[in-house]
Amino acid sequence: MMLQVLLVDHNPSERKKIADMIGVCGHTVAGEAGNFGEALAWIERGWPTVVMTDLTVPHPEGLRLARYVHEQRLPIVTVMLSTYADFGAVRQAMRYGASDYLIKPVKREDVQRALERAERSVHYFCSAHQKLAGVQSFFTRLERMTPSELLKEQHELIQSLLLSQGDAHGMHMDGLRFFAVKWRQVLGASALPVCTSPWPDTDHDRAAYVSQLAEVWIAHTYTSSLGNRNVKLLFKMACDYIHENYRKDITLPDMSRRFGMSDSYFSTQFKRWTGYSFVQYVNRIRIQKAKELLLEPDLKIYEVA
Repeated sequence: MMLQVLLVDHNPSERKKIADMIGVCGHTVAGEAGNFGEALAWIERGWPTVVMTDLTVPHPEGLRLARYVHEQRLPIVTVMLSTYADFGAVRQAMRYGASDYLIKPVKREDVQRALERAERSVHYFCSAHQKLAGVQSFFTRLERMTPSELLKEQHELIQSLLLSQGDAHGMHMDGLRFFAVKWRQVLGASALPVCTSPWPDTDHDRAAYVSQLAEVWIAHTYTSSLGNRNVKLLFKMACDYIHENYRKDITLPDMSRRFGMSDSYFSTQFKRWTGYSFVQYVNRIRIQKAKELLLEPDLKIYEVA
């Protein structure tokens, strides 16, 4: 397996030496970074399989990066580099899941052995890596999707994360957490309200939490892109549809998907424009139709019911 390595070191000449060694070992340097911020941008953009980071980029940013990968439970193997043997740092790096700790100046054999160990670890979460890359791709296309496309793709991604077997720690749960982190970043960048409630305990509640964050985005962007006049017209069409199909089993999720909105946004806006909740409005139409049918002399009450 060819590894995609993100090399993080504040010294460009050191990066070049190690990059050459990685290439000789048959692997690819997917990107280079000189500090934590650059490394984080590369991780979110390119999804390397291995991060090889200097402990001092600058200190303690190397450990900060290892900690980030560990706490987010990202499917990335971390290899630490340092110019000195700091056993406290070694112990901390191992606590953050680093697979190796190399002392500079590193030799090609050291790099090769470290990457061989990393390769064995990467094998176990290859599937999870692909799924999180899918989440990242979703967010790069966010502004080009309609609300209905967004909801459909997000639902499929969430189901994929929930169904994944993951590792012994439950990789699918960490995938949902990453999904939520990405949504909070998007909402924060747009100065939109971000849900600050604690991370839920169950998969069902975690999926709902992610969906709520998406609904904030949809409510903002959808309203902004249409305007009140068009929104009012849209809900008039929704009411006309109910009048024509009141005999069918009409549900809120069906209606929200039909008109390209989230359940939460459709429900809120429907009440805003009609003065009734969706269920109240449907029941009101059905009761009115029942009253009209009860006036028919040839129909019995149970038939109307």
